[in-house]
Amino acid sequence: MVCLSVSPVAPASCSLVLIAKSEMFLGGVNENSARRTEMKHGLSLSDLLEGGLACGIIGFDADRRIIAVNTEVQGLLAQLSPQLLRHSLEVLDPPLRAVIAESFATQRSIPTRQIDLQLQSGTQRLAVATLATFDDSSSGVALIAVLVDMTAAVKLDDNLRRLNQLASIGTLGASMAHEIKNALVAIKTFFDASKPEGGQSGMEGIVGREIERINSIVGQMLKASSATATDPGRVQIHGVIDQTLRLMQHQFAEKQIQVHRGFYSSHNEIEGKEFQLEQVFINLFLNAIAAMQTGGDLRIRTELKQSTKAGGSQDHLLISISDSGTGMPPEILAEIFEPFFTTKADGTGLGLPITRRIIEDHQGTISVESETGRGTTFHIQLPVLG
Repeated sequence: MVCLSVSPVAPASCSLVLIAKSEMFLGGVNENSARRTEMKHGLSLSDLLEGGLACGIIGFDADRRIIAVNTEVQGLLAQLSPQLLRHSLEVLDPPLRAVIAESFATQRSIPTRQIDLQLQSGTQRLAVATLATFDDSSSGVALIAVLVDMTAAVKLDDNLRRLNQLASIGTLGASMAHEIKNALVAIKTFFDASKPEGGQSGMEGIVGREIERINSIVGQMLKASSATATDPGRVQIHGVIDQTLRLMQHQFAEKQIQVHRGFYSSHNEIEGKEFQLEQVFINLFLNAIAAMQTGGDLRIRTELKQSTKAGGSQDHLLISISDSGTGMPPEILAEIFEPFFTTKADGTGLGLPITRRIIEDHQGTISVESETGRGTTFHIQLPVLG
């Protein structure tokens, strides 16, 4: 008897045990012999191929020709069954061919081994196991290969690693927030004590407000680490944008960037957290500055949009932020909201993921369109108060 147990990494439907005499499988099996074997063991090759398994199965005779495939193989290898049947194993992709050739050469079964196939649709990760059996009639070797798609499992593993990284950053962030909070108390105390009695200048006002903003951000980090949330208030988005532009006017001036502001919405009040929304615009403006050469243009436009839902209509403020920068190709555009993805040498890859999270926390959406050499536009939609 021969036995193949597919590795536990395979889907449950592929965790099977094939038990049969060598005459039951491949290579010189006549119809009567196969029928007798089916009656004796209750399992046939046709049962195996048509059993609805979520794995691909390829059968080879002793001359290394493909004599049986199931429908799952077509999806895994991007090759139609007629293209494979009665052909030599040479028609298979080199990584898969190498595993099967090794099993033939050693006349031994190979436990689960992972390989990567380069298909037109991208890289396909497969787990491959082989079952080699001796055929008494021809003294050759018949072989069955079991293929399992591991692409989704690899992506899941990558996502789990990313979540672990985020969890570690969250823990580190909470610890750092405590330390920053302590230092900020001393800074704020000194600043308050040094303010002139007759009022404060424009620069002192900006510094004071930024201290408050840092204090708020640190407070949010600490509260997030203890699973609490700050209460939102009524926020004028036009005011938040104007304040952010004033705050960053030095960066714009350094690169001679012209800012074009068009507030065309008659309503811009939303329910939200002002400092968080300010952080959104800081992140987007910094990205725009980095993408533009000296003398670029930044355009900010707001307008009112109405969307109809089952419960009625809802007005949204559409904010479009466009730059005249280098733009992005599709492969980068698809990744920019992913944590830790960055094209900057000194970037963290967290600015845009944090931006999206803040927008989503405000019941809004953010999208982006870009083309290489033609700039980038971010679109933000936020529900406005009635």
